[in-house]
Amino acid sequence: MKKLVGIPIILILASGAIAYHIRPLIFPKTYVVDCTQANKITRISDTWLGAIGNSSQKDAEIIAQRYITKVVCLNDLKGDLSFNPKPYFFNRSDLSQKYQVIGHSGAGSRSPGSLRVKFNNETLLNFCFSMMVINCNRAQECDCPYDFNWEPKPKR
Repeated sequence: MKKLVGIPIILILASGAIAYHIRPLIFPKTYVVDCTQANKITRISDTWLGAIGNSSQKDAEIIAQRYITKVVCLNDLKGDLSFNPKPYFFNRSDLSQKYQVIGHSGAGSRSPGSLRVKFNNETLLNFCFSMMVINCNRAQECDCPYDFNWEPKPKR
Protein backbone atom coordinates (compact mmCIF):
# COMPACT_ATOMS: atom_id res chain seq x y z
CA MET A 1 0.00 0.00 0.00
CA LYS A 2 2.84 2.41 0.88
CA LYS A 3 4.42 1.76 -2.51
CA LEU A 4 1.21 2.80 -4.25
CA VAL A 5 1.20 6.13 -2.38
CA GLY A 6 4.86 6.83 -3.28
CA ILE A 7 4.41 6.32 -7.04
CA PRO A 8 2.04 9.31 -7.58
CA ILE A 9 4.37 11.54 -5.55
CA ILE A 10 7.33 10.51 -7.70
CA LEU A 11 5.29 11.09 -10.87
CA ILE A 12 4.21 14.56 -9.67
CA LEU A 13 7.80 15.54 -8.80
CA ALA A 14 9.13 14.21 -12.10
CA SER A 15 6.49 16.01 -14.15
CA GLY A 16 7.20 19.23 -12.22
CA ALA A 17 10.91 18.95 -12.97
CA ILE A 18 10.23 18.33 -16.66
CA ALA A 19 7.81 21.27 -16.84
CA TYR A 20 10.38 23.53 -15.14
CA HIS A 21 12.96 22.76 -17.86
CA ILE A 22 10.56 22.85 -20.81
CA ARG A 23 8.65 26.03 -19.82
CA PRO A 24 11.26 28.49 -21.19
CA LEU A 25 11.11 26.75 -24.57
CA ILE A 26 7.33 26.97 -24.76
CA PHE A 27 6.99 30.43 -23.20
CA PRO A 28 10.31 32.24 -23.78
CA LYS A 29 10.87 35.46 -21.86
CA THR A 30 11.12 38.60 -24.00
CA TYR A 31 14.03 40.87 -23.14
CA VAL A 32 13.98 44.57 -23.98
CA VAL A 33 17.32 46.36 -24.41
CA ASP A 34 17.67 49.22 -21.93
CA CYS A 35 20.12 51.76 -23.36
CA THR A 36 20.17 53.75 -20.11
CA GLN A 37 22.17 50.86 -18.64
CA ALA A 38 24.68 50.52 -21.50
CA ASN A 39 27.33 52.88 -20.11
CA LYS A 40 27.04 51.25 -16.66
CA ILE A 41 28.25 47.87 -17.95
CA THR A 42 31.90 47.60 -16.91
CA ARG A 43 32.40 43.90 -17.60
CA ILE A 44 30.28 41.69 -19.83
CA SER A 45 31.12 38.54 -17.92
CA ASP A 46 31.41 38.17 -14.15
CA THR A 47 32.24 34.49 -14.52
CA TRP A 48 35.28 32.82 -16.03
CA LEU A 49 34.57 31.27 -19.41
CA GLY A 50 36.88 28.40 -20.24
CA ALA A 51 37.97 27.41 -23.73
CA ILE A 52 34.81 25.39 -24.22
CA GLY A 53 32.64 27.92 -22.41
CA ASN A 54 30.55 25.61 -20.28
CA SER A 55 28.39 28.26 -18.63
CA SER A 56 25.01 27.76 -17.00
CA GLN A 57 21.97 29.06 -18.85
CA LYS A 58 21.48 31.84 -16.29
CA ASP A 59 25.11 33.02 -16.64
CA ALA A 60 24.90 32.73 -20.44
CA GLU A 61 21.72 34.86 -20.50
CA ILE A 62 23.36 37.59 -18.39
CA ILE A 63 26.43 37.64 -20.64
CA ALA A 64 24.27 37.74 -23.79
CA GLN A 65 22.08 40.51 -22.34
CA ARG A 66 25.10 42.69 -21.54
CA TYR A 67 26.74 42.03 -24.91
CA ILE A 68 23.53 42.73 -26.87
CA THR A 69 22.99 45.95 -24.89
CA LYS A 70 26.49 47.18 -25.77
CA VAL A 71 26.06 46.26 -29.44
CA VAL A 72 22.60 47.79 -29.87
CA CYS A 73 23.17 50.92 -27.79
CA LEU A 74 26.89 51.66 -28.25
CA ASN A 75 27.62 49.87 -31.55
CA ASP A 76 30.36 47.95 -29.73
CA LEU A 77 30.77 44.55 -31.39
CA LYS A 78 34.15 43.85 -29.81
CA GLY A 79 33.12 43.15 -26.24
CA ASP A 80 35.84 43.43 -23.59
CA LEU A 81 38.55 41.38 -21.89
CA SER A 82 35.95 39.36 -19.97
CA PHE A 83 34.03 38.37 -23.12
CA ASN A 84 35.38 39.07 -26.57
CA PRO A 85 33.59 36.99 -29.21
CA LYS A 86 34.23 37.18 -32.92
CA PRO A 87 31.06 38.75 -34.36
CA TYR A 88 31.02 37.02 -37.73
CA PHE A 89 28.92 38.49 -40.51
CA PHE A 90 26.55 40.64 -38.52
CA ASN A 91 26.43 44.22 -37.42
CA ARG A 92 24.36 46.39 -35.13
CA SER A 93 21.57 46.81 -37.67
CA ASP A 94 20.98 43.02 -37.67
CA LEU A 95 19.92 43.19 -34.02
CA SER A 96 16.90 44.87 -32.46
CA GLN A 97 15.63 46.19 -29.13
CA LYS A 98 13.65 43.02 -28.28
CA TYR A 99 14.78 39.40 -28.23
CA GLN A 100 14.02 35.99 -26.74
CA VAL A 101 16.29 33.20 -25.57
CA ILE A 102 15.08 30.15 -27.48
CA GLY A 103 17.61 27.53 -26.43
CA HIS A 104 20.72 26.62 -24.46
CA SER A 105 23.13 23.74 -24.72
CA GLY A 106 26.10 22.77 -22.61
CA ALA A 107 29.58 22.14 -23.93
CA GLY A 108 30.27 18.85 -25.63
CA SER A 109 33.19 17.07 -27.23
CA ARG A 110 35.17 19.74 -29.14
CA SER A 111 32.07 21.96 -29.15
CA PRO A 112 31.44 25.02 -26.98
CA GLY A 113 28.31 25.66 -24.97
CA SER A 114 25.81 27.93 -26.69
CA LEU A 115 22.80 30.17 -26.21
CA ARG A 116 20.31 30.69 -29.04
CA VAL A 117 18.72 34.12 -29.29
CA LYS A 118 15.93 35.28 -31.62
CA PHE A 119 15.34 39.00 -32.18
CA ASN A 120 11.94 40.46 -33.09
CA ASN A 121 13.33 41.35 -36.55
CA GLU A 122 13.80 37.57 -37.10
CA THR A 123 17.62 37.57 -36.74
CA LEU A 124 18.86 34.39 -35.06
CA LEU A 125 22.17 34.37 -33.18
CA ASN A 126 23.93 31.51 -31.50
CA PHE A 127 26.40 32.62 -28.83
CA CYS A 128 29.04 29.92 -28.95
CA PHE A 129 30.84 30.70 -25.68
CA SER A 130 33.45 31.91 -25.70
CA MET A 131 34.87 31.46 -29.14
CA MET A 132 32.51 33.25 -31.51
CA VAL A 133 29.05 34.56 -32.25
CA ILE A 134 27.51 33.25 -35.46
CA ASN A 135 24.75 34.92 -37.44
CA CYS A 136 22.33 32.16 -38.29
CA ASN A 137 20.52 31.86 -41.56
CA ARG A 138 16.77 31.52 -40.94
CA ALA A 139 16.58 28.54 -43.28
CA GLN A 140 19.36 26.43 -41.77
CA GLU A 141 20.16 24.91 -38.43
CA CYS A 142 22.02 27.22 -36.07
CA ASP A 143 24.77 25.02 -34.65
CA CYS A 144 28.11 25.82 -33.10
CA PRO A 145 31.18 24.42 -34.82
CA TYR A 146 32.54 21.11 -33.58
CA ASP A 147 36.12 22.24 -34.07
CA PHE A 148 37.51 25.41 -32.53
CA ASN A 149 39.68 26.02 -35.59
CA TRP A 150 36.62 26.22 -37.82
CA GLU A 151 35.43 29.60 -39.02
CA PRO A 152 32.27 30.22 -41.01
CA LYS A 153 32.48 31.32 -44.62
CA PRO A 154 31.23 34.80 -45.57
CA LYS A 155 27.77 35.16 -47.07
CA ARG A 156 27.82 35.71 -50.82
